[in-house]
Parts: sequence; C-alpha cells; structure tokens
Amino acid sequence: MKKILLVMMMVVFSTMLTFAQTETAEEDPAKYISFNTEFKPYVEGGYFIAEDIALTMGLGFYRNGADKETYFMLKGGIDKFIKETGHIRIYAGGAFAYEANPDAVGRGPYDSKVTIDGHFGGWLKLSRHIYLDGKIGVNLDFCNWENPAGESENSVNFGTITSSIGVVIVF
Repeated sequence: MKKILLVMMMVVFSTMLTFAQTETAEEDPAKYISFNTEFKPYVEGGYFIAEDIALTMGLGFYRNGADKETYFMLKGGIDKFIKETGHIRIYAGGAFAYEANPDAVGRGPYDSKVTIDGHFGGWLKLSRHIYLDGKIGVNLDFCNWENPAGESENSVNFGTITSSIGVVIVF
C-alpha cells in the first residue's frame, strides 16, 4: 500500500513539475486524470464531452493486509460542472461501480458489490493544470456474498455517506 501511494505521489509531483515548466495559453481542459481515496484508493480519468460535462472512468485496487483481502473496483459516471468562480469549479454527478472481493468468499463482508452513487464536490485550482478535488455523496449498494454454509445471500444498503479527496491533473 505504501509503495502504491509513493508511486502515485511521484507521478503527481513529476507531472506538476512538467506542467509548471510549460508556458502556453490557458484553455478549458479536454481530459483529466485524478488520484482519489475514499476507503480504498483509485485512479479516475475524465473526458469533457461538452464544456461543462465530463464522462468518467475509474479503476481501483486495494490490498488489506490485516484482513488478507483484495478489493478490485471498476467505476464509470458523469459529472456536470455547475459553476466556476475564480479558482473553484463546483460539480454534481453520478456513478456506477462494480467491486469484487474474491478473498472474502465464504466469510464476508461481501464477495461482490454494485454501487450507484450521487455526489457533489468541487475542484480547487492550485495551478493551471493541477486541482485539489473534494466530494461527498450517498450510495445505494447491492451486495452479494456466500455465507459459511455455502449459500448465496444478498443485501441492499442505502444511505452510505461517502467522501473522497484527491488530486486532479488536467491536460
């Protein structure tokens, strides 16, 4: 986990240095990549299909050494940028995610999970190409797991409050 975070920080800082040395006219970003963390870290990319609408795709991988569990996540969504004032871009959006936890088969908390979320957040401009991203949202989770008796069980959880913070690099 520490190695993954170290590599992500090195990529972010080297990209910041590269963009800081580039002097071109400022324009609206066409695409971006962000490094976020909720409970598990993930990388998300976005492509602006209009000036204020971005399609997003994400990929997450997390290894919990204490529980000896591995989590894998695929995520897709859409964000609508509502307002831009000075150095802040405010947005609202939704996402659909699939998460698998193959190491938890037979012992929980879940083997797989499908999540639908709605979120609200903002980008704080640190430089021309670097933003700090913060968001808060609510989830609807559909979980599936195998109990110790080998029977498949399902549950639906609504109202899970999520929050994340990350770094966004636009280009």
